[in-house]
Amino acid sequence: MLPAFVDPAHCLTYHLTRTGRSVADRIVNVLGYDCPDITYSPVLYPITSILLHFMSGEYELHIYKKLY
Repeated sequence: MLPAFVDPAHCLTYHLTRTGRSVADRIVNVLGYDCPDITYSPVLYPITSILLHFMSGEYELHIYKKLY
């Protein structure tokens, strides 16, 4: 289950595999847990899906934590 700030209508996976989708879900969930001040971010999930094509999940989560 995704955090409340993710809009399900914008959960585009951009051809990720099932494993890639679970990694994207985990990244968004960890970010929602670590940054509770995020109230609405509809583009976070699609950006996460796109970036997973080019970098590892751990590195992407590190980048997100630096941004927030």
